[in-house]
Amino acid sequence: MRDLNEIQCFVKTVQLKSLTAAAKALDLPKSSISRKIRSLENRLGSTLILRTTRALNLTDAGRQFYEKTLMALKDLDSAEQTVDHSRQEVEGTLRITAPEDFGTSPINAVLASFMKKYPKVNVDLFLTVRVVDLIAEGYDLAFRMCSMADSTLISKKLNRHRVHLYGSPQYLKEQGTPKSPADLASIDLIGFNPEGAPLKLKLEGPAGAKREVTLQGRRLNANNILCVKEAAVHGLGFAVLPDYLVKSEIENRTLRLVCPDWSIPTGTTYLIYPSQKFLALRMRAFIDHVSKELAL
Repeated sequence: MRDLNEIQCFVKTVQLKSLTAAAKALDLPKSSISRKIRSLENRLGSTLILRTTRALNLTDAGRQFYEKTLMALKDLDSAEQTVDHSRQEVEGTLRITAPEDFGTSPINAVLASFMKKYPKVNVDLFLTVRVVDLIAEGYDLAFRMCSMADSTLISKKLNRHRVHLYGSPQYLKEQGTPKSPADLASIDLIGFNPEGAPLKLKLEGPAGAKREVTLQGRRLNANNILCVKEAAVHGLGFAVLPDYLVKSEIENRTLRLVCPDWSIPTGTTYLIYPSQKFLALRMRAFIDHVSKELAL
């Protein structure tokens, strides 16, 4: 097995042309330097240095070995300096994953402000409906709508999104506009409900009032929130949607807010990242930035 200490002792001795000088530079006893070089020669099965009482001279094998190992040690020094530099300056690439609908969420503004603040950081953003394995797939961070029980991951709470009922003007004209939770039992509902379970609407209203409505009308369950929005625009029913997702539809009047005083309680947004002793400076900067911008 290679011993870098042996190689370092050999290279330093050749550079300084003295066992004594090498011992002083490496803060080791002279006997240790001599022993390390002998051990290296024994392992290689070749004499590297010819020692006399007045000088140290390299053999041909020693000269070749010195030239190669000197380059290798310089590469190692460069690698350590690169890592050390990364701990001092916010730079490099962040690989981030998030739910598909986050493409129109406040996350965009947060990414923009972060990248303006840290111009040497690149961001690879992957939007998907599936849960990405951060460690196996090489991602640094994830935005998710639930925390993770995995002990290898850290879940940091961020903000909550407001969620309401929305319907198309045409659908509201045909079916009527609900005025209160009592009017919702028989509605056709479009929901982001991948499991396809029976839906109940849990609502929060003025002064902390709470209502739960068991739905008796027709339901469309989908595992893609963008599909839910499009179905509502096309008049298939009322949709449960986060407010940030329908801003353009409200502006162009393809969707209207229903029962504005009543919202659907939602879970918190979480920032997920692997548990590790040393965080890259770019990750620490991003976590701090997001935590400030999307505070609870």
